[in-house]
Amino acid sequence: MMPSPPLAIRLGRSCFSKFYLGLLAALILTGGTLVQAAPTIVFPPQNQLVEAGSNVVFSVFAAPSSSLALPTITSGALQLWLKAEAGVVTNSSGQISQWQDQSGNGNNGSQSATLNQPLLVNPSGIGGQSAVRFNGNQDGIHGTYLQGTGDVGLSNAMTAFVVYNAFNTTNPYSSVWFVGVPGNFGAGRGYTIYNQNIDFTAWGYDFVTPEVLPTNTYRICTDRVNSSLSS
Repeated sequence: MMPSPPLAIRLGRSCFSKFYLGLLAALILTGGTLVQAAPTIVFPPQNQLVEAGSNVVFSVFAAPSSSLALPTITSGALQLWLKAEAGVVTNSSGQISQWQDQSGNGNNGSQSATLNQPLLVNPSGIGGQSAVRFNGNQDGIHGTYLQGTGDVGLSNAMTAFVVYNAFNTTNPYSSVWFVGVPGNFGAGRGYTIYNQNIDFTAWGYDFVTPEVLPTNTYRICTDRVNSSLSS
């Protein structure tokens, strides 16, 4: 399934107080009880023989049965919503000093250091729509990122959606988003790229998928955690 522009992110409910944005294009967090049911893929993509230079479209159909549907996310549970076409404060060079939360909770991301400010861009890959671009450097000096200081208000149960594009995955551990307090074992929730694989982290508790993340490809990632953190 292809994401429809513009890019966006949402997050849900917890006791964690700070969030960090690294490589992402947009983010959404929501909270509430999660349904432990995965969608059933009815028609997976099929192999096709095509001539070089031809365009091919693959699609995936997920069963719409209520027993198999993903959990409903309501706007009332929304805790953080960052989207590139709204609330982005830039200078004349497109450097971002603040990314304003669209959930109404005031959980804005900001960066006062010029060297660490990401850029507002309009990639042709999403039809010229807005996106926030981070450089992915990890030298501790020139890496671009945004950080919030407010209480995001997430309970342990949470759902997050991220639309992003990684230009490279060479760094051994890159943060896409993180909510919580870094350096405290288990005191956070986040999405990272770990040795080219997708990784959900709780700062010390990592859950790495076997999927090698493709580069230069727009992707949607969703993470769901239940209240007991057992799955």
